[in-house]
Amino acid sequence: MNSVFNAIGDIVLWPFEVMHPLLGLTVVSCLLGVVMILVFKWTSDQGGIQVAKDRMKAHMFAIRIFKEDLGVLGKSLGQIFKNLAIYQFHFFKPVAVAIVPLMLLLFQLDMRFSYAGLEPGQKIILKAELKEGIAPQATLELPDGLVAETMVRIRDRFPEDVSLDKGEVAWRVRAEKAGDYEVKIQVGDHVETKLISVGDRTRRMAPLRTNSFWFALLYPAEAPLGESSPIEGIELEYPAQELGPLSGGSGWVLAIVVVLSMVFGYAVKGVFGVEL
Repeated sequence: MNSVFNAIGDIVLWPFEVMHPLLGLTVVSCLLGVVMILVFKWTSDQGGIQVAKDRMKAHMFAIRIFKEDLGVLGKSLGQIFKNLAIYQFHFFKPVAVAIVPLMLLLFQLDMRFSYAGLEPGQKIILKAELKEGIAPQATLELPDGLVAETMVRIRDRFPEDVSLDKGEVAWRVRAEKAGDYEVKIQVGDHVETKLISVGDRTRRMAPLRTNSFWFALLYPAEAPLGESSPIEGIELEYPAQELGPLSGGSGWVLAIVVVLSMVFGYAVKGVFGVEL
C-alpha cells in the first residue's frame, strides 16, 4: 500500500521538492487550502448551511430587540442552539470524505519536509531492535559512501552518549559522500535493509522502518518489515529540515500545513462561492 501512495506522492509533490523546503511547503499548503475548500463545496449542503446561519442571525437579532422579554429570549436561545447543531452537522460529510486522504498527504509531506539528509562526515547511530528471544547479534553491510566506525551488541559496553535497550544492536555510522544508500542488516539467515540519505536534496526519508502497521503508515518511505523477520525495527536519527527561520521537524511541518491551508482556503472561499 505504501508503495502506491509513495508513487502518487512522487508524481504530485516532485515540483515542490526542487524548491527551497519552506517555499515548497508553503505552496503545497496553499494549494491544499484550495482543494479543501472545493471538496467542502462539492460534498456539503451549501443551501442548508446558509439557512442555518441565517436563522441563527435572525434569532440573535431578536434577542437584541426583545432582550427584556424572557419568553422571546428563551425561545430564541433555543433556536440558536438548534440551528448551531444543524450547522455543525453539515460539516460531518466533508470531514468524513477528506480525513483519510488528508492524513495520507500529511504523512507524505512529513517524510519529505521534516527531515534533512545527513551531511558528509556526519556520524549517526543505526539501531536494530530484535524480537524477543533473538540473540543480540547481527552483521551490518554498508555500500561505498558509508563507513561503520564501531559496533557494540551489549548495552553496558556501549558509549554513555547512546541509549541502547536489551535486544538491540547498534552501529556508529559515518557518512562520506552524498547519495541514497541501502544498508543491509543480517540476523542469522535473514537480511533486512534500511535506506540512509546523505545530502541536502529534499526527498522521501524515514527515521524508522518497522513491522508495525501503524508505524508503517506514519513512516511510509519504505515497506514495512516482514512478519517473519527477526528484526522488529531499524532506526536512525535524521536532523530536522531547516525551514527558513523555523527550526523544522514534524511539529513545524504539521503547523505550517494546517495553518496555511486553513487561512488560504478561507481567504479564497468567496472566489469559489463557498459558504462556510
